[in-house]
Amino acid sequence: MIKKIENKFDIINLNERVEKYLLNRFSLNSLEDIYNILKPKMIIVTRGKKGADFIINNKKITKEVVDYAHSKGVSVEAEVGHVGGTEDNVYGDIFRATLEDCIEISKTGIDALAPALGSVHGLYKGEPNLDFERMQEINETLSIPLVLHGGTGIPYDMIKKAISCGISKININTELQVTWHKAVVNFINENPSVYDPRKVIGSGEAAMKDKVSELVDVFNPNHISSKN
Repeated sequence: MIKKIENKFDIINLNERVEKYLLNRFSLNSLEDIYNILKPKMIIVTRGKKGADFIINNKKITKEVVDYAHSKGVSVEAEVGHVGGTEDNVYGDIFRATLEDCIEISKTGIDALAPALGSVHGLYKGEPNLDFERMQEINETLSIPLVLHGGTGIPYDMIKKAISCGISKININTELQVTWHKAVVNFINENPSVYDPRKVIGSGEAAMKDKVSELVDVFNPNHISSKN
C-alpha cells in the first residue's frame, strides 16, 4: 500500500512485498544499455556533474531517458550537481546544485530530484555541511519529491531538518555496510571455529535489520515507530 503525503512523499508499507528495482545510469555504458535492460517498476537514477555545458547535455540525455522510461512505466530520479566522497571506489569533489540547474533538469519531466547540497558518499572526513536554505528554496520552487544522496554520517537532527526542508527520500548505504561488517567481525571473533559462509554472512543480518528499523523511525515524518 502506498500513501501520498502532501502529494510529494510516498511511504511504502514495509509489510507488503514491493517489487522495485534501482538502476544507476552511470553504471551502464550508453542509453542503449538502459533501453535493453528496462523493466516495469524500475527507478532510474541519472547522475549529475558540474558545469553549464554538462547541464545542457545532461538535460538532453535525461529527457531521452524520461521519455523512454515513462513509456515503460518506469520512474526517473535525477541528481543535479555532484555529491562528493567515495562511491564504488571512485572519489569525487562536491559541486553544489543551483536552483537554476534544478529548474532546468525538472523540465525534463523527472519524477524525483536529488540536488547535491553538501552531503557525500561514503564516510565523512569532517562535519556534514548541508545547505538547508537552498534545499528549502528548491523545495518551494519545484513540485517534485527531493532526494538526499549520501545520507550516511549525517546526524539525526540534521536529517530531520532536511525532511522539514522538503527531502522525501534519503539514501543510506555505507552505514548499513559498516553495521553489517561490525556484526560479522564480532561473530567471527566469538565463533572462531565457524567456517560456514552462510552463517558468517548471515550473522550481520539482525544488526542490519535493527539499523534499518532505527533509520525508518528517524525518517518517518509522522514519527510513528516502525516497531508498532
